[in-house]
Amino acid sequence: MTSDLAVIEEYFARVAEEPASTRSLYAEDCVLHYGGTHRLSGEYEGIDSILEMFRRSPETFGLRLSLRPFDIAASERHVVALLDATLGSGTRADQSWLRVVVFRLVGGLIAEQWLLDYDQDLVARLQR
Repeated sequence: MTSDLAVIEEYFARVAEEPASTRSLYAEDCVLHYGGTHRLSGEYEGIDSILEMFRRSPETFGLRLSLRPFDIAASERHVVALLDATLGSGTRADQSWLRVVVFRLVGGLIAEQWLLDYDQDLVARLQR
């Protein structure tokens, strides 16, 4: 469990700097489930699909998305992270919302991941 926490802490450190650098933290047959009805929501199977979604995120929002974990907890089966998500450009007021990310790790690698933005309407409106 402690090692799973360390993996997820490393994940957030890397994703903040360069999302593609998280590749080595994912299992080969990983799946990411992004809840909602906006353009990025859906199922992403395999690391290449997940990294492509990460690559598309800035162009979809058109602004810089900042994710700051403020609480991470682990059980024997999952790691759950609560994040402050903030979208800003410096030319208009920043928009913020709560994001919940649930991870299932196998052998120290992320096998499955669920993203859920608490304010679905706001996230859909912010996407281009």
